[in-house]
Amino acid sequence: MKPLKLSFLLILIGSALFLNGAGESTETPSTQQKQRAETKTSAQQHDSNPNPFESPIKQSPTKIAPESSTYNIQNYNYNPQDGGNLPAWLQAIGTIGLLIFAWWQMWFMRRATKATETAANAARDNAIAAKESAETSKTNVAISKVLADATVQSAHAAQRAAEAAQKSADVADTSLKLLERAQIIVLFHRPFRPTSPELSYEIRNIGRTFAKVKDSDCGFGAALDLRQLEYEIKPKPIGDLPTKMIAYPNIPIEMRNRPDIPLPPERAEGIEAGKEFLIVRGYVIYDDVFDVRHITRFCQVYRQAENNRGGGFVITQQIKPEYNEAD
Repeated sequence: MKPLKLSFLLILIGSALFLNGAGESTETPSTQQKQRAETKTSAQQHDSNPNPFESPIKQSPTKIAPESSTYNIQNYNYNPQDGGNLPAWLQAIGTIGLLIFAWWQMWFMRRATKATETAANAARDNAIAAKESAETSKTNVAISKVLADATVQSAHAAQRAAEAAQKSADVADTSLKLLERAQIIVLFHRPFRPTSPELSYEIRNIGRTFAKVKDSDCGFGAALDLRQLEYEIKPKPIGDLPTKMIAYPNIPIEMRNRPDIPLPPERAEGIEAGKEFLIVRGYVIYDDVFDVRHITRFCQVYRQAENNRGGGFVITQQIKPEYNEAD
């Protein structure tokens, strides 16, 4: 903007100087030469009268040169149109300069007005855009908050679903192990008499997969009252144990054991008469196909009427439940 203002100022000053010069040059040459002629005539008259205080009678007459008179006449008759083109030219230049300056100023003002209007429209558009952007940002913040809440809820739901899935997997794993595991039972279905030299019994796997038998035991005991029967239950062993045999599903394993208590004839007769109770007790320790350790405990009482009165062992409610425990 500063170079344009400086250009306008220079044009204006130049136009003013042109107009001023034109005004001064409007003085006609006849007027100027007339003044010079009067000045010269006065000087000649002064020279022709050397003593102005003398009487005009004493002064000698002086001849006036005809050419002086003619010169004065020519000066007064000077035609001012001989040099009149210069002032008009200067005036035309000044007028053109002023017109150019006025047109330039109008063009500049129009351009400045248009630029101001454009800037105002741009500012208005920017304000509208800023308002819309603020509203959009506010909406986006609200949407982001909703999305964040939804994300948190989804995360919680996903966590709950993961926990439920883990529980389902655990239940499925447990169910699989329960359904597919081995399960050992002990059966006494062979006839036995207190005077028999040995006891035969059977280990059977009623599960779906094989069992790795780690240890087993079978012993005898006697009691006058089953409710007073007490003996120590050994805990299930942990850790690695050697495998003694494999019990496959539904394939029985025949076991034999000799009584480890003395049974003379009179005591054997008392057992058969019900005066004393003969007890067989023991356990079988095994691992299933999933390498889970299990134990089956048994404790049964002799009854003469079992096995078609051939004698045998049965489970009775008078014995503590933990003595016939299987996991």
